[in-house]
Amino acid sequence: AEEGLRARLASLLEQQSFTDLVTPPSQEPRLFSTPADTIGNRPDVQAAEELEEAAHAAVKAAWAAYFPDFFASFSWLQNQGYNGSGANDATWQIAIQARLPLWTGGRRQAQLSEAKAQRRAAQYQQEAVKQSARAEVVAARGAWLAAQAQYRAAQSAVAAAEEVTRIQTDRFAEGRLSATDLVDAEATLADARSELVSSLVRWWKADDALRLAVGLAPAAYDEYTGPVK
Repeated sequence: AEEGLRARLASLLEQQSFTDLVTPPSQEPRLFSTPADTIGNRPDVQAAEELEEAAHAAVKAAWAAYFPDFFASFSWLQNQGYNGSGANDATWQIAIQARLPLWTGGRRQAQLSEAKAQRRAAQYQQEAVKQSARAEVVAARGAWLAAQAQYRAAQSAVAAAEEVTRIQTDRFAEGRLSATDLVDAEATLADARSELVSSLVRWWKADDALRLAVGLAPAAYDEYTGPVK
């Protein structure tokens, strides 16, 4: 049954074989500095900032409609022998024009008001995104610390189960303990060790979540060599 399961896993992973067991993590995550304002690397925060800057530029463009437009032109003409003396004569002209609509039916004011409203909306959206990001950082840090505490508790449980198993093994060797009780102690130890590995995996997941909350890649991302989808 196990060989059949491995064969199916290999087929799903497009591998010729699937014989190696998955190696559980052995190292512990390291807590890094995560102040609440460390959110500048998050894509959603950067996008909100870009939208606010674009809205601010739109307000400036709307204000520019109240100022006149200036135009300049230059022309130069050379006349050959038409000045009465037979010599060449050159004429040039420079013109500067200014254009300012005196009445637009309220169009400029409407455009300016709309641009200001969009800028305020972008500012509110930016602040909402930042507040949400800060809350995610605080929550992720709390989850990280909780996962760390669970792992430490699992370590203590393994140590206690190992001591109980040692005592029960000695008692069984002396004939003072039944085989059933010894098996129960060993099963408890196996469960404790399994929970230790699971708690370490959860701790690493919490570490990844904390890194994502501050806009960083997971710690093991640089070591990944598989396909990127």
